[in-house]
Amino acid sequence: MLADKKIIAAIRNNEDDKVLNELYRVVKPKVTAYIKNNSGSNEEADDIFQDAVLVFYRQVKLNRYKDENEIGAFIYAVSRNLWINKAKRDKRSSSLNDSTSEFSDHKDILQEIITEERTSTIQQLIKALGENCEQILSLSYYQKIPLKEIAQKLGYANEGAVKTRNYKCKQRLMKLMQEKKLSAKTI
Repeated sequence: MLADKKIIAAIRNNEDDKVLNELYRVVKPKVTAYIKNNSGSNEEADDIFQDAVLVFYRQVKLNRYKDENEIGAFIYAVSRNLWINKAKRDKRSSSLNDSTSEFSDHKDILQEIITEERTSTIQQLIKALGENCEQILSLSYYQKIPLKEIAQKLGYANEGAVKTRNYKCKQRLMKLMQEKKLSAKTI
């Protein structure tokens, strides 16, 4: 794997394609193994890993990343925390659903209206990213098509190229969402 200082320098200089592919190659298998050993799926592992890489990337870009941290360990720790939080949320929401069913009709209608408004706003933001990003995000997040199939469908060289493009599109979408003051949890 590339030296940590080279990875950080590459990200700060916007030369991150090679770096991201290296992180996917070296760190992702460890994160996937952890999540699968803790009742997760490959798709969940992909999502968690991508979110962890985004956290790392943002920390570097904002000069908040401490150089004494080992990158692989940092991304693994963030992934682990994201997975634990997701498991807690999922458990909490399932227990809430069991205990509040009599109040759900009114809340469901209100939630549906809010969700439709958010979805509409997010769809507009995705369209603003351009056709390529719109296709990739739609195929990967809404249609849940594996990245390998997306690569074939859209004519990318390989799955890694789609992962990198998907990451960059998601990053641009998050920036637009921040500008509109939307939470990333609304996706």
